[in-house]
Amino acid sequence: MGDKKKLDFDRDLGKALRSYGYDFPETKDEIEVFEQKLSADEVPIHIEDNPTDILRRGLIKKVDLPTKLKVDHRTTTNLAMAAREGKELSEAVRRKMEEDRKRADEDKTDRD
Repeated sequence: MGDKKKLDFDRDLGKALRSYGYDFPETKDEIEVFEQKLSADEVPIHIEDNPTDILRRGLIKKVDLPTKLKVDHRTTTNLAMAAREGKELSEAVRRKMEEDRKRADEDKTDRD
């Protein structure tokens, strides 16, 4: 398609979309047409609705999330070993991991 035809097509398409309310009106005439097609009573607004009322009507189902995720430790162990390229943990790394676990447990206890 030539540049001139493409520009004409783009302009005409945009104009058509705006005239049907599918794009933002740009000219005064387009705004007037848009306002005539869109009246306030066509758009239902439920200001009094709150999330609990919506859930009660059944439009959205409430989903309970688990409080604690289940972890397959076999997988995490295998991934950890792969990250170490199959090597064993050194004693220094084991001590550091144990210290980190203790600190995390203490922090959790302090927050609870």
